Amino acid sequence: MINHTNDTKSKLRSYYKNIRNGMSEYERRQKSADICVHIIDWAVFQRAQSVMCYTPFGSEADISGVMMHIINSGKTLILPVTTSKDGDMVAVYADSIGTLRKGNFGIMEPELYDIAPPESIDLILTPGLAFNHSGYRIGYGKGYYDRYLPRCVNAITAGIAYDVQLCGDVFASAQDVAVGHVVTNDGIYEVNI
Repeated sequence: MINHTNDTKSKLRSYYKNIRNGMSEYERRQKSADICVHIIDWAVFQRAQSVMCYTPFGSEADISGVMMHIINSGKTLILPVTTSKDGDMVAVYADSIGTLRKGNFGIMEPELYDIAPPESIDLILTPGLAFNHSGYRIGYGKGYYDRYLPRCVNAITAGIAYDVQLCGDVFASAQDVAVGHVVTNDGIYEVNI
């Protein structure tokens, strides 16, 4: 039996990954810089003391500027670490982005770390291949964030994407978890849940 939802999500993953990869390096840098400005100027970010970011992988929006701002302003930077290739992830304290190593899937992660309690995180910035206006995302299909976000009971969540990654439907399923905001190079959107 064919699972049409998974088949559709797979096609959307491929489509939006190709769109993102098709952007020039210059366009990605410009849009990433705009995204960083929106995040740093955002009142939610300014109030947050602990912020979970991600290290950009491939053509994802590069939020290194946000991470440097967090470190330089005395906020607590938290990064994800995948503990298995089956969907397990923890959040860890990171006092620098210069001491990262390649983890599972080639994503840069802290080499040595202390685990941050999920309830201690104020703001979580998540990557994705596509986001809809209800805050649902299409990731790479392993469900890391879908399993982790429900544990972060005090966190405000925001998906990070280029404007070309917004779509009408991501065919969310029961295990998918929506973010509360989406930040693009065009601005910050509170989602319609």
